[in-house]
Amino acid sequence: MIDFALKEFQPLRGKNVILATTASVSIYRVPDLVRDLRREGAEVWVAMSHDSARLVSPEMMRWASGREVVTELSGEVEHIALLRDKNAILLIAPASYNTIGKIASGVADSVTTSLASNALGNGNPMVVVPAMHLSMYSNPVLQRNMKMLREFGVRILDPIVEEGKAKFNPSVPVIDEIIRTSSTVRGKRALVITGRGQGSIDPVRIIANRSSGETGYWLSRALYRIGFDVTVIGNSPRDLPQQIRFIHAEYVDEFVEKVSGVLKEEFDLVTVPAAIPDFVPAMSEEKLKSDGHVKLELTPAPKIVDLIRKMHSGILIPFRLTVTSEKNGLAHFEKSRPDGVVVNFYDQAGQPFGDSNGSFVFETKKRRKEISGINKEEACSRIAEEMAGMVQ
Repeated sequence: MIDFALKEFQPLRGKNVILATTASVSIYRVPDLVRDLRREGAEVWVAMSHDSARLVSPEMMRWASGREVVTELSGEVEHIALLRDKNAILLIAPASYNTIGKIASGVADSVTTSLASNALGNGNPMVVVPAMHLSMYSNPVLQRNMKMLREFGVRILDPIVEEGKAKFNPSVPVIDEIIRTSSTVRGKRALVITGRGQGSIDPVRIIANRSSGETGYWLSRALYRIGFDVTVIGNSPRDLPQQIRFIHAEYVDEFVEKVSGVLKEEFDLVTVPAAIPDFVPAMSEEKLKSDGHVKLELTPAPKIVDLIRKMHSGILIPFRLTVTSEKNGLAHFEKSRPDGVVVNFYDQAGQPFGDSNGSFVFETKKRRKEISGINKEEACSRIAEEMAGMVQ
């Protein structure tokens, strides 16, 4: 049995994932993916084509999954039995050029293609993770086949294109795509403005705050998992999954410019967990000397939330970081008239930024819901559900 630490929050708890492999050299990364799926709470069964079992031993997959591995179809009709539950998710990873073509053509001549043929007929969610040489991925025949599969409802996670290869995705975007198969939101777009804002003192110095961007990171992923098409403006403590459109901004004027530009598009939801400074310094064109006292003149920064409301008529939900004594977070945003607010409380004696846990209240004019005592990933998942309820 593989030994690994279980996560506190497991969004795939109760989900059955059937992971079918093909003969791509990227298969060496699959045991780590199996481990990460289990860490997220999934029950994982591995099925291997003959050729993929020649590249990585089924014993390795048995060790990773904690279960016997299917390498042959027998009288037990494994391709039917594993997908009898229509909620079971078929994950084909890595998916080779050859296997994608066979599935699109209705060929079922291996364990993996037989599972795919049954899943398409049975209505099981299917996620395909291609990995191959770039010239093969660019082949119009493959592109046609993937288009056909998408029309059948198959989720295809685009590979990472670099070094002349269409590379296998890391676990994070794969996990998010699997969770999204159970999404409750359809055809909705969300804009998340996140991260730390800063202003320039001189060409080498800045004034900023201690925001980590953790809340915005987890909220962006939670909104994608629940079904939104997500655009993020700002900065993040770690790379966001590739399915999320990311537009980098750090300085206050960058936030203003990029938010203004993106809001020419239509969004169903805009939320602002960003920590953008209320004041910015007048920038010196030359580096300030360090041999004496320096006085900084701070001027009020544009209010991003007010700017958003001028350009966006849909749901607007800013965040408000404050002390535990504040009871009415909506009152702080009188000009922007938000539909709700997420109040992030903190102890004045503690550190308000970067903690793995958070204390939040989701507030509208009609109700308040406390979300506390849990880690930020789970808290942001619950906040995303509240936001989705307002959009639908």
